[in-house]
Amino acid sequence: MSSKQWKYEVIQELFDDDYVARICSIPLPRVDLADEIVWKYEGSGCYSVKSGYRLLQNLQPISSISSSDFYNAVWSLDFPSKIKIHMWRVANNLLPTFDNPQRRRLAVNNICPFCQSIGGAVAHLLRDCDFVCQLMRVFQLPCDHIAVSGSWLDWLEAFFVRLSASNRRLVAMIYWVVWFSRNKLVHEEYKSSVHETSSFIKAFIREQDSVSVLNDHARPTGITRWEAPNLSVVKINFDSAFNLQDRSAISGAVVRNSEGLILAACVVPNSNVSDAFMAEALACKDAVQVAKDMRFSEVIIEGDSLTVVKKLNSTIHDSSIIAPVIVDIKDLAKSFSSISFHFVRRGANKVAHTLARGSRLVQGPCFWTGSVPSEVAAAAEADRRDL
Repeated sequence: MSSKQWKYEVIQELFDDDYVARICSIPLPRVDLADEIVWKYEGSGCYSVKSGYRLLQNLQPISSISSSDFYNAVWSLDFPSKIKIHMWRVANNLLPTFDNPQRRRLAVNNICPFCQSIGGAVAHLLRDCDFVCQLMRVFQLPCDHIAVSGSWLDWLEAFFVRLSASNRRLVAMIYWVVWFSRNKLVHEEYKSSVHETSSFIKAFIREQDSVSVLNDHARPTGITRWEAPNLSVVKINFDSAFNLQDRSAISGAVVRNSEGLILAACVVPNSNVSDAFMAEALACKDAVQVAKDMRFSEVIIEGDSLTVVKKLNSTIHDSSIIAPVIVDIKDLAKSFSSISFHFVRRGANKVAHTLARGSRLVQGPCFWTGSVPSEVAAAAEADRRDL
C-alpha cells in the first residue's frame, strides 16, 4: 500500500541535493491524481505566451529605467491600468516602433508618420515630433528645457519625476493617446488633429475624475474584522509563515465558537515547501484536518489567501502547483455535513496570523485545547471586544 510520501533515500541516490529538494517540494495528494506537466510561472499551471514572454524579459534584461522614484510615480497614477502599463512599456523600450525592426536589419520605412521626418524611435515619437510638442504646449507642458546627458530613458526619468502629480497624469495620457493616434494613422491612414487629440484627452480626464469620485462614495469597506459564526457552527482561521531561505513553513489554525472563544489551536511545521502559495494551501489543509480530527460537522474555514480560497470554490480543473493540496482539501471536505471556504482581509485574520508568526521556532506539531500562547489569547480577546 502506498504511503503517499516520496521515497527520500531512493531519490537521494539518483539526484543531487538541489534536485532532491525540488522533487520533495512537490506535494503528493492522498487521493489518486494523474500526473501532468505544470507551468509554474502561471497561477493556473497552464502555459501562456504572456507568462513566457515575462520570463524571457526577466532572463534577458534590456535597457530600461531602474529608478524606483520613476516607477513609484507611474504606479501611483490615478488612471486605468492600461495607461500605467503603457508607461512601463515606454520606459522599457517595448513599443513596436519602426526603429526597432530597423536595428534588426529589417527593411522598413523608418519615417515618423506624423511629421514625415526620419526617426521612428520612441524618443522622436514622444518628445521630438512636432505633433507631440504642440500637444505639450496646449497643456503648458514644455519638455525641451531639461538637459540630460545620456539616452532617451535618462531624459524620460528626469522629466517625469520632476512633474507634479497632475502633470504626470497629463503626460501619461498624452503618451498613450499619441501611440493610439500613431497606430491609427499607420494602419487606417486617419490623422487626428492636435485640437481633436487634446479635446479627447481633456474629456477622458474629466470622465476619469468623475468616475473616481463616484467610486469613492460607493466603494465598500470590506470585511476587516473577525465575525462570529452561528451558534451551531465553528469557524477556523488559518495562516502560514513561510521561510524562503530553508523552504520551510508553519501552519497556524485557530478554532472559535459563536462567542469568539478559542476551542482549540494548532501549529504544524512543513518542510520542502516550494513557495508562499503552497504554504497557504498547506495551512488550509491543516485547518480542515483539525476540524475533521475534532469531529466538527458544520465548519467555516477562513483565510487571507485569495488564491487558495478561489481554487477551493472553483469547479474548473486546476493544473497549478498547489493542485494536489487543493484536491486533498476537497476530499477532506466530504467528511462534514456543512463546510465553506471564505476569503477575509488580514485584519479579520489576526489571530491565526499571530499564531503562525509566533511559532516559527517550533520543531513539531503543537496542539492546544485549553490555554493558548498569551499573544494569541490577546488577539482573540481584541476580536471579541469588536463583536
